[in-house]
This record gives sequence, C-alpha cells and structure tokens, in this order.
Amino acid sequence: VIGKPNYLPDMIRFAGLTACRYSEITKLTMNDVDFKRRTATLVDTKNGETRTIPLPQQALDILKARRSFTDNFFQVKSREAFRNYWDKARINAGLKDFRFHDIRSFAIRKMLKSGMQAIEVAEISGHKTLNVLYKRYSRITADDLVDKVSNIVVGKFK
Repeated sequence: VIGKPNYLPDMIRFAGLTACRYSEITKLTMNDVDFKRRTATLVDTKNGETRTIPLPQQALDILKARRSFTDNFFQVKSREAFRNYWDKARINAGLKDFRFHDIRSFAIRKMLKSGMQAIEVAEISGHKTLNVLYKRYSRITADDLVDKVSNIVVGKFK
C-alpha cells in the first residue's frame, strides 16, 4: 500500500508515541538515543533549543528494530519524497485532510487524557507556554469528563 519507504509505518507509530515533529524524527540519530536511560535528545528543534524526552517502551522497540549501519533511524531522502509517500498512504487510508503534524496533536491529546499534567506534556512536546498547549491540543469534551464528575463528593448543605 505504501510503496518503497519502509520507514513510514514506524515513523507514524513513533510520532504517535512521542509527539515528535517530522523534523525531530528525521534528525534523530543513534547518538541521540540513550537506550539504558530510555531517553532521546532532540537537537535543534523548531524553537531552536535542544530537549531530552522520555521514550515509552514501544518507541524504544521501534528504534531498536531500525538500527542499521547508517546514523539516522529513519532514512527519508527528502521532504518532497516523504510528502509523496505520505499522501499515497493518507489517500489509501481514506483520510482526506490529514497532515503528519496531526499525529503530534493526537499524541499530545492522548498524553493529556492519560492523566499527565500539562506541564509534563509541555516538557515532552517542547511547548514553552501552556497557553498554546491548552488552546490547540487539549480539546476536552463533555464525554472526556463524565467519569471525573462522577467522583465528585458533595457534603450536606446547611
């Protein structure tokens, strides 16, 4: 379905597990990952800073399987080639308006819904302020809050 780029399924899963941006994933090298500490250092990110993030076991498994004789885990020839493969996969999946960056949104929302505090998610995602994190990514709905409001205990009113 996808064609030549065998990296695309792993890249999609990795993005969904880590909330990393396309550029952070494609720049990731063997030297950036500490398998013992379960961390990855993302160098020269969108905001120009370097940050270290924790890696879930599934993300580590993807990177371990992708180790090769080259330095980068994901061998993307060019952004244009990636876009071509991405568009083919997206169309085959029946997704009309879906960008690779939408996987980052999905991952951040999952992190927030899992009970992680916003400040923890911001540390992983690289957001400098919580304002953007809340406005763009939280998208909390009434359905998300049903179980939480059921736990509210109200004392007797006098």
